Amino acid sequence: MLKRILAAVDGSESALRAAGFAAELARQTGAELALIAVDDGKPLASELLKLQSAEKLSRAEIFERVLSNAAKRCAGAPGAVRTLQGFGDPAATVRAAADRDASDLIVAGARGLGSLRRLLLGSVSSKLIQLSSRPCLIVPPSGRSRKP
Repeated sequence: MLKRILAAVDGSESALRAAGFAAELARQTGAELALIAVDDGKPLASELLKLQSAEKLSRAEIFERVLSNAAKRCAGAPGAVRTLQGFGDPAATVRAAADRDASDLIVAGARGLGSLRRLLLGSVSSKLIQLSSRPCLIVPPSGRSRKP
């Protein structure tokens, strides 16, 4: 039985899709839902840079906006959706938050990087699966065709 779900968001469409999936799962199970956005201190991704330059937001305000946008996607979740901000390595910070909150499930989006690029660079979702002792659900990008 799921009581607590933690969804990691980063402002990408993939993460918003994962947040919506987590909200639907929370609605179906009655679980509490929390969202977490982690600032790793590295240069911002292009979609976040656009937001920063268009609205002159600080880094903290950008991640607040990321959480706010994700929370809107979670309107169907039972109860209030909690939002958390973290700083540091995204996978380690999400794992620590899940442990601290005793989350039953961690949900994250997959960006759909090619296998060679993923092998060379790693990905937050892959690292999260390796670090966490809790179940992780990785939501694939929309529109990805399935091969038999």
